[in-house]
Amino acid sequence: TGGALLSSNTGDVLVRAAGSNDIRFDSANSPGILRLDGSNQSAQFAGSVSIGGTAAANTIDEYEEGTFTPVIVGATTAGSGTYTTQYGEYVKIGRQVTITIRIDWTAHTGTGLFQINGLPFVASNRNGSSNLYTFNTYLSRVDVGTSGTAPMFYATGNTNYIQGRGFVNDASRVTTVINSDASGSVIAITGTYQV
Repeated sequence: TGGALLSSNTGDVLVRAAGSNDIRFDSANSPGILRLDGSNQSAQFAGSVSIGGTAAANTIDEYEEGTFTPVIVGATTAGSGTYTTQYGEYVKIGRQVTITIRIDWTAHTGTGLFQINGLPFVASNRNGSSNLYTFNTYLSRVDVGTSGTAPMFYATGNTNYIQGRGFVNDASRVTTVINSDASGSVIAITGTYQV
């Protein structure tokens, strides 16, 4: 009832378990496709997968999902925070990492530049200079600096943290500092960087 056989009708190679065609190498489609016909089937690959070619540029070597705990620190004095929400999740496909972060806090003792530690992977610095990865950001009750009108949070190559700046109309930047509101300060971040 199990094993591999060649179909005399189609030329397909079938792999059967308990009498059903769980895996089919379909010869009707040139150059052929691999089908998982059984119910509740999945594929697992111990190594990499090449798509559309065998070069490194066509190869995916990893898919991973997970969570992490982002931590707000001051770049001058790290300090500590009182958090009501502290959550991060990521999806990694090859070199690309997409993150989602939500932090709510009511007090923090850190000083200096606003920094979020704990990214799940160190950002790439492949081009030999300082790569820059920017993120979509929502802020509530956070000081983006004197005269700051456009907050930006970003990661640079060879780091696993995010820093914040406030930009003004002439494109100069000011420090986004850690501040706290007893009613609750909030930051939510989503975006992608490479490793």
